[in-house]
Amino acid sequence: MKHILWMGIFLMPVQEDAQPRLDEPFSLAIGETARLDDAELSLTFRNVTRDSRCPKEVSCIVAGSAVVRFDAVVAGETTTLTFELTPGGEDAQSLADLTVTLTVLEPEPEAGKKMERSSYVAKLVVAATTRGEVNVESSTHRGRT
Repeated sequence: MKHILWMGIFLMPVQEDAQPRLDEPFSLAIGETARLDDAELSLTFRNVTRDSRCPKEVSCIVAGSAVVRFDAVVAGETTTLTFELTPGGEDAQSLADLTVTLTVLEPEPEAGKKMERSSYVAKLVVAATTRGEVNVESSTHRGRT
């Protein structure tokens, strides 16, 4: 019987994580690193430095936000990316010829429960920035007078 059990373990398929690619959503837990070879980029989810989001099933006057930090290495250059995510929103940062977008931070806070650092998962998308594209977060819009 022991021999049959061992045979079953060796016959189980090994599932490998798919490597993230440009324009495809992917998830990272704190401490994990994603390498996007097609963009010469690696992103490491470092920390959630603040999480003041309103707990689910609670009515809050202010929705709050979460501040999330990543270390990025693109073409050999290291930098820190800091995102501020509001409920239902997303935040994007430009890096070289790339746009890194934090779309979701999970889990949502729950009233009366302390959030464990290890429970955070960030969902991201990395896209190539096309020529002529304007980064709205860093540009100033002036109306005509």
